[in-house]
Amino acid sequence: MKNFKTTVLLASLTVAFTANANFEYPEGSGVYYDIDNDKAFVQWVDVNKVANDVTIASEVEYDGTTYPVTYFGEYGKFYGSHNMTSVTVPASISEIPGYWFQDCTSLVSATINSKTIGENAFRGDPKLAYVNLNEGVEVIGSSAFCEVPALETITIPSTVTQIDSWQFYNDTKLKEITFKGSVPTIGSDFLNGVTTVTKITVPNGQKEAYIPVLEAAGVTNAREIVEEATPTSIVNTLIDAGADDENYYNLMGQPVAPDTKGILIHKGKKYINK
Repeated sequence: MKNFKTTVLLASLTVAFTANANFEYPEGSGVYYDIDNDKAFVQWVDVNKVANDVTIASEVEYDGTTYPVTYFGEYGKFYGSHNMTSVTVPASISEIPGYWFQDCTSLVSATINSKTIGENAFRGDPKLAYVNLNEGVEVIGSSAFCEVPALETITIPSTVTQIDSWQFYNDTKLKEITFKGSVPTIGSDFLNGVTTVTKITVPNGQKEAYIPVLEAAGVTNAREIVEEATPTSIVNTLIDAGADDENYYNLMGQPVAPDTKGILIHKGKKYINK
């Protein structure tokens, strides 16, 4: 029993050591990281110090070892960072928690690579005009981008499968929305309080699939404003999808699964997949 207690004590000391690194990176950024076993996380944010362009690290080095940054800790919130003008969240952080970037009054641009964006994550940011959702984003929580009066256009990547309710509520300057993939689930009141949207672009051949989903989400004029994207030419597609490109594309230049039936483009060449 004595040996067991000693083992537990040593284990506790090890955890305490690896979970209290608490270092600022880069120096002067106001963003502090900590180590959690073999991973790192955003431990806390000095909102009075954070300013200008902020890129959250995908990995950090501590005591000679490199650790991937995989999540936001309880106190790693940017809420109320009034001097931050842009932020980039890496794909290594799979989830942005709810309310995380709310009340960032100078935030103009957000580039997001996380799979999940929590509810109200950017709600009410008055200057947020550029939201760059990269491929890999899958779920956009309710009201994540609502009451953002500077936002005029937004593109939903092909990887998004779920958009929760009240998404663009009172985004009074929003004009265009572009969907890059198949129809995601869309919650209610998608454009509640918005009368400025004049065009919703969807992939070629998917207009009739999108319209009922948008109508169910409260877009009463969906049939008038939804239009299909212009197909990408084969010439341009072949140039973009070069010999080193491992992805598969259809004739519109859209990424598809390798087992998709029909004419596909892979490594710059067309072939028929039966």
